[in-house]
Amino acid sequence: MNRSISELRPHPKNAEIYGQESASEELVASVKSKGVMVPLTIKSDGTIISGHRRFDAARLAGLEFVPIGIATFENELDELEAIIEFNRQREKTFVQKMKEAEALEGIVKKRLEEKMKAGFNQYSPVETFPHAEPEKTRDKVAQQTGIGSGKTYEVAKKIWNKAKEGDESAKIAVSKIEKGELTIHGAKKELDKGQKSIEIARKREEYQERISTQAPDNLFVDILNTAQKFRIIYADPPWSYNDKCDRGGVQSGGVELRHYNTMSIKEMCDIPIKNISEDNSVLFLWVTSPLLEDSFSIINAWGFKYKTSFVWDKVGHNMGHYNSVRHEMLLIATRGSCTPDNKTLYDSVQSIEKTDKHSQKPVEFLNIIDDLYLYGDRIELFARERQKDGWFLWGNEI
Repeated sequence: MNRSISELRPHPKNAEIYGQESASEELVASVKSKGVMVPLTIKSDGTIISGHRRFDAARLAGLEFVPIGIATFENELDELEAIIEFNRQREKTFVQKMKEAEALEGIVKKRLEEKMKAGFNQYSPVETFPHAEPEKTRDKVAQQTGIGSGKTYEVAKKIWNKAKEGDESAKIAVSKIEKGELTIHGAKKELDKGQKSIEIARKREEYQERISTQAPDNLFVDILNTAQKFRIIYADPPWSYNDKCDRGGVQSGGVELRHYNTMSIKEMCDIPIKNISEDNSVLFLWVTSPLLEDSFSIINAWGFKYKTSFVWDKVGHNMGHYNSVRHEMLLIATRGSCTPDNKTLYDSVQSIEKTDKHSQKPVEFLNIIDDLYLYGDRIELFARERQKDGWFLWGNEI
């Protein structure tokens, strides 16, 4: 059976889902030479159900008539599903897949509504997607459209919906998926990273605004009597060496006794740092080589888990028992999840000449911490003087 081309028209739903169907030059050349070999499927009113590109090729080739087959449908849902079924084997872009998925979900929803109106239980099976396994709707849609697994479809759907709502980052992600520059899960990671950056910037702005209104005296904290919680904790403990050496750099009784009161490991472990630490927080703890083993008792007692360390290379010579101990370590430990906000990787060894002031640590390390952790209250424990604005302090010499 043939029908005049002038009596035929594309189906609006086909254009809505798959876009304007244009015939390739090869198809136009083939139709000119051999005619339309596969009949178009149409409705009796001339609306094309299947064969839009063949119809375009016939039009461009100057044909007056094309072979057709007429299909009838009980309702619009059957008609729409037929259009999708006829396009099942074609290669589709990401956008076409998502539009097709929306149409399929709409079919399920409307059929379920019809069943509910007819008195069926909401959990009665909905007959649709003949080529999909009897699984969840999302899995059926994913299988029918070729998006992947149900979980992948859920991810794609979130990206797609954000793009439709006008989210510029999501629009860019859709474009990259469409061009093959990103996978669906790769796009999600990129969006999550961007969203996290926005959230960090917001928290940083809120933190800086709040801390800027604090008078300097309000930044001194009695950690034994406060409900305040800190995200960043920096500590240079008054270690006790119990060193009885009577010559060299360490005099009888220990050099530390001439500069500040010392604390035993147990006394330091008993400081209730857990009470002032946020559930997700980070600890920077100074320790010298001879006391490295003891430092882990403190880290654990305070509720943190060791991650890594910085090394302060003091550049100059220092006395020691087994070698010239020209370095100290700044251990990094976390509670919960508290990775840096800024992903800059600083060198683990920082070469900075020490000052003449005993035990004073370079302010450069506070600068690094501030650059890595962009928001959140921060406190220096065992502080002797203020080195940097924006830090709370606790220490018996303040």
